[in-house]
Amino acid sequence: MLLYVSSSFLSVLCLTQVIILPVARTDGKPLSPFIADWADGGVHEVSLSLSHARALVAGLDLDVLVFADLLSEPMNHYLAHSRLATVQVLGKGVTVSHYTCYAGGCAA
Repeated sequence: MLLYVSSSFLSVLCLTQVIILPVARTDGKPLSPFIADWADGGVHEVSLSLSHARALVAGLDLDVLVFADLLSEPMNHYLAHSRLATVQVLGKGVTVSHYTCYAGGCAA
């Protein structure tokens, strides 16, 4: 259950299933088992083709679509501009450290 409270209303959303839609990776790293365990509705890898990705997500007929982040993956940015669910939500995103890292090490 997701509980959202604001100054004007209280909203409770009961989720019947969670579907994970990771964008296809080019670095060969697998999806974390921790994330996959949350997917009682399945894991569907999103293609790097925008038209195929839109068709896949639209075909799921989602009520709520949560984008965890829009800036780390171009596909997320483009899909967010499509109406793919009744409610589309943007998460907090990826936190950025105040350290700058490079091949020689990290500096504050």
